[in-house]
This record gives sequence, C-alpha cells and structure tokens, in this order.
Amino acid sequence: MEKLLFPQNPNSFRYEDSIKFCYEILKNNYENFPLRFFFINNKLMDDFASIYAFCRGVDFLGDEAGGNRLEKLKLWEKEFSMLFTEKTRIPIFIALKKTILKHNLDSLPFKKLIKANILDQSKKLYANISEVLDYCKYSANPVGEIVLNILGYKTIENINLSNKICSALQITNFLQDIKKDKKKGRVYLPLDIMKKHSIQMHAFEEQYVFDNKKHDDFDNFLKEMVLYNRTLYDEGEKLVHNLEKRPAILIQVFVDSGRKILDKIEKNKHKILVNKPKTNKLEKIFIIAKAIVKIYIHRK
Repeated sequence: MEKLLFPQNPNSFRYEDSIKFCYEILKNNYENFPLRFFFINNKLMDDFASIYAFCRGVDFLGDEAGGNRLEKLKLWEKEFSMLFTEKTRIPIFIALKKTILKHNLDSLPFKKLIKANILDQSKKLYANISEVLDYCKYSANPVGEIVLNILGYKTIENINLSNKICSALQITNFLQDIKKDKKKGRVYLPLDIMKKHSIQMHAFEEQYVFDNKKHDDFDNFLKEMVLYNRTLYDEGEKLVHNLEKRPAILIQVFVDSGRKILDKIEKNKHKILVNKPKTNKLEKIFIIAKAIVKIYIHRK
C-alpha cells in the first residue's frame, strides 16, 4: 500500500498513472459495501476512485504505515495545502486534483479527514457519545459531503442528513473493530456508557476471559449502542427522498449495508469480539437489489 502512496520518482507520473494507482487501491481493499455499482454514471467512476484512494490512503497512514505516522500525515497535509500552487509529490493527488477542479469541491472536508488521523495519533479515549460524534465530524462526515457534492447536491439540509448516515456508519465500524482498535491503543466507544454497563477497557484485550455476567453486561452495552446507531440511520435515510433515483440507490445501499452489519452485531452479541461481522458477496447483491426495489418500485 505504501508503495502506491509514495512510489519512487513521483514527478514522472501523469494523470493516467495516478488514476491507475487509485483503482489499484480500490481493488485491494475490503469494504462492507461494494463501490463499483453498475448504476453509477461511468463518467464519475474515476472521480469516486480518486476520492476513495485519498480516504483509504490517509487512513492507512494513520493506522498502518511504518515509521513515523504523524510525520507522514503532516507531509500529506502539507502536500494537499500546496495542491494548486505546486506540483504534488503524492501521485494519487494528481487524479484527486482533477476531481476537485471538475466538481468545484471545497478543500475543507479533505483537510478534516487528515485531521481525524492526526488526532488518532494522540487521542485514544472518548468520554461520551458527544465526543464520539465530534470525532465523526472529521473522520466520516466529510466523505458523505464530498460524495454528495460530486453527485451535485450541496444544500445544508442534505449535508446534515448525510452527516447522520456517515456518523452511523462510523459507529457501526467502531462496534465491528473493538478489539482491532484496542490493539492500536484506542477505544472509540463512549466511556460513560461502558461504565454504565460495568465494562472496563481491558475487556477488549485478547487474553481477557469473560464470564456469563460479563457477557451479559457487554450484550446490554451493545444493545444500547445498536439502538442509538439505528436511530442515526433512520434519521439520515430521509436523504434518499431528496435525491434522483440513481444517487438515491447509492445512498440506500450505504444505509442498508450499515444496517446489515448492525443486524449481525445484534444477533451475535459478545461473539463479535471473536468473529468480526461482515457482509458476504451474496448479501451485498441482495442489498443492492433491495435498494433498487425500494427506489424504483416502492418510491412514489
């Protein structure tokens, strides 16, 4: 991955090389929802690929890159700030620059995504759901805003609804990756709700042994978090009614993909600490088909 982000001789790269790298990053990373839908306008696929490469790239630098991650994130921040004044040394930024200019995108959402990963290098705990949601303003919500803007929707109402969906998706991801995040030294779950259910942070360590009571406590914690999470999806889903049918399907798929993971979390309860809930290929196909039916048949 790092070779795609920081290859040798970056000054020799053209747009064709840059977008190829973006698609390589897209192809090599698992997601709970498929990104290359047949109903997306082909003219926008390069734009989505460049946005995905940026988002995945900055997450990689914050979580997985070797060496000094903060230094590498600062380099991305610096290179992005000079994107329109100097030739970038980050090859995938060549494709990103074309997307930004094509759709007249604001630079702030991109800067927020970098800031979220910079925050990750120092902030490890979140006192309450308000702090978690504040983090989502940087880590997740900007992605939805960028996607909506590419699709041609820029009203405050739509962005606010998108923010609810993106925050919901981010919290769902936090519930999926509890142990994975703890290995990185982070707990993105609200400490006050954990305390309410008698859950301590060391419960997420690999060697920790649960008894029946602790399982019940954790299951009750999950129940509360899932309920809150579903509320965000329900409120944000109103966005699909403001969109044309094809972009509405895209958003519906994101929402239903998140809900599917929540269903698995609710069903498997504490077992998610051992087996991360994911959607398989058949489930993804069903999610897409269901979204098409919702938008094209049931929508008035």
